[in-house]
Amino acid sequence: MQKHTHLSLLTLPVISFLSLFLAGCQSLLSFDSVDSVEQLSSQIKSVDSIEDVKAVAEQAKITHKLIRSDIKAIKALYENLDQEVNQRWRLKQQRSARQKNLCKIRERLPSKNRS
Repeated sequence: MQKHTHLSLLTLPVISFLSLFLAGCQSLLSFDSVDSVEQLSSQIKSVDSIEDVKAVAEQAKITHKLIRSDIKAIKALYENLDQEVNQRWRLKQQRSARQKNLCKIRERLPSKNRS
């Protein structure tokens, strides 16, 4: 029974953190791992027998897979955002470079008012 207490003490803070983190992300997108983490958390709180521990272990595996899947989705979204930002930044830099070139050309042209 000593291992069970140790497992719960270590797992509960991790599950709580993941729950809070994923709940914040859930407002933007729907992640299956959030529901799975909540289910796992409630299972951990109500463990009474060795069968419950086995069910928690199985749910932990499912939750782990769902979290990894959601992390992949978040990475894909981040890469998409990064590409969009870089593309817009390049356009802005190109416009800025064109404006600088136009200023240089204007400076080189003789003024109509000059004699």
